[in-house]
Amino acid sequence: MAPVNLSQSPPECYRQSLKPESEKSKFEFGREIACPQPGRGLLKGTLYPGLQWAYVNVIWPVGMNQLSTQIPTDTWVSIAWQGYLEVLEQSEHQSTKGYYHDGRMRLEMSPLGNPHSRDHAVIIGAIFLFAGLKEINLDSHDNCTYRKTGHSEAQPDVSFYLGDNAEVIPWDATVIDLDHYPAPDLVIEVAVSSLADDKGEKRLLYESLGVKEYWIIDVDNVQLLAFAVENQGSRRIEQSQVLPRLDLAILRSAFQRSRKTNHGKVSAWLLGQFTQQ
Repeated sequence: MAPVNLSQSPPECYRQSLKPESEKSKFEFGREIACPQPGRGLLKGTLYPGLQWAYVNVIWPVGMNQLSTQIPTDTWVSIAWQGYLEVLEQSEHQSTKGYYHDGRMRLEMSPLGNPHSRDHAVIIGAIFLFAGLKEINLDSHDNCTYRKTGHSEAQPDVSFYLGDNAEVIPWDATVIDLDHYPAPDLVIEVAVSSLADDKGEKRLLYESLGVKEYWIIDVDNVQLLAFAVENQGSRRIEQSQVLPRLDLAILRSAFQRSRKTNHGKVSAWLLGQFTQQ
């Protein structure tokens, strides 16, 4: 298709993604961008410098009933914030996990595999046990959505508010608005196919959201990577700071034990370890 000159009448979701001429140095031209268009489907193209906005070579117009098959999953796609929200509203994506960071979205299908679900259960149970024994106030969230309007969104596998923050989120909150509430103290991603992204772009996302600690469970390699987040950056740690005195090596051993025995025996072993700390 011929290039479309959006400097004349750019659609709103493109307009939000493109930068004025004076800000070109802050924007990467040549990036792919996707934009849902009411009644027309999804337009996907490449941005090029124009006089004021940009030219978009539209290469992907589809019907709205084809939208779900045309939007790639498990990869980052440039899209304006409003376009991202419109994608999530499509019925085909009601059960899709959504992430948004730095003008790009990532859609992930909800994990269904047995290994993911088991490690997911182990980490929640372990933290419940530790917090109960150590009398740490805790509020747990499973696949909860956190949003900074117009800026960022994340849906981690597990997240926790701890200590003084344990009762800060209202019970009936659906999407947690980070413009009004603090970010969770601890965020955990359980990685099977998403490991590289969990260690890369999502780590940057959680740094920008201001979580205090970020853990990644590497299911295939039976590993736990933990990062303390501070000053818009992060560093590896071997002992949790938000769950004081929790030695992360114990959790790694629990995952290894879970490959050989049932969760009841793993829990009993964890109780013994935590009691000794």
